[in-house]
Amino acid sequence: MPWLHIKTAITSSQYIETDGTSIKWADAAASIKTYPESEGLPQGAYALTWESNAFKYAPSNEIGTGDAAIANASKMCYPSSLYYWIDTPLWATDDDKSSGFAWPAASSWESIDNSGASTSFPSWGTTVLATTQTIALKENIQYAVAQLATTVKLTANKLKDKADTEITIPDAGLTITGVLVGAQPGTVQYDFCAASTLTAFSNSIYDSAVPTGWAATTSTSDSPVNYTLVLDNEKTGTGASQDKVPVAIEFVNTASVAFEAVDGIVYPGQRFYIVGQLNLSATSGVTNTATLTHVFVQDYVTKANFTVSTLAKSYVTIPDLRAPQMLLGLSVDLTWKEGITFNVEIAAD
Repeated sequence: MPWLHIKTAITSSQYIETDGTSIKWADAAASIKTYPESEGLPQGAYALTWESNAFKYAPSNEIGTGDAAIANASKMCYPSSLYYWIDTPLWATDDDKSSGFAWPAASSWESIDNSGASTSFPSWGTTVLATTQTIALKENIQYAVAQLATTVKLTANKLKDKADTEITIPDAGLTITGVLVGAQPGTVQYDFCAASTLTAFSNSIYDSAVPTGWAATTSTSDSPVNYTLVLDNEKTGTGASQDKVPVAIEFVNTASVAFEAVDGIVYPGQRFYIVGQLNLSATSGVTNTATLTHVFVQDYVTKANFTVSTLAKSYVTIPDLRAPQMLLGLSVDLTWKEGITFNVEIAAD
């Protein structure tokens, strides 16, 4: 019988210790008992299934739940690393100019004498060779990636869930353990922009390296800020735009009671998710949107100030940020450094 096979597989596993009536993790399980969280994925991203008389990990979107709100783990990625790039003219030389060289002003960069050599960089060439020791760049190097700065607050210590039951949040607030950012490109070019008009923006970043003790509270003081490096998400092609980006905040239910979410019950100590949208076309809560057609821009910081006013649009499962019918529960105030600001409220309606 299948259940006997499952019992045998559990009790004979090197990762399990049992006394016949109870089981616990063995020391050998240290590397797997926190999976997939140990791999930088959110809890619930993978499920343990039983197939062909053996246990197998499967992405949560493959276990046949039929719930379109479950995220596709294969589309999750780490936050971007910090990269720099610039497209600029250069001069190069085999001489070591690390000290004692009078660097010219940018305004005299293109000054060329009759022989075709630069008057500012005499005897320098325009090709980097294996023997090159010094390179001069005309333009400043800049960040190749964008940054999302996230803050989260509560409007009140009593919030209603999907059943319209009022849930009391402790003064310490709702603990935050991660941020998911959608609409990320699957591939980018040498300049860290989307590779082509066919690029799919279906990836989601999961950032679990949040500030220690981060929590959403009703405090009027400044909220801790979480910084996530993201890729520029500009779509190419005539009339293309990327003016909406879904963001999910991963919370822990710190209330003393369970509450009803969109897709199940959230018990005390359990993680849950609330989704907000960074929308350049929003009629309020957005500043500095002039001429911008996408939310994340290289070398800029997008500031998203989320406000939670309800638990009614919470999710137990990891939300699929590509789902068009996703219920939004976060109010956002977005800000760009020298660009855009979003103020987003997660409202009940």
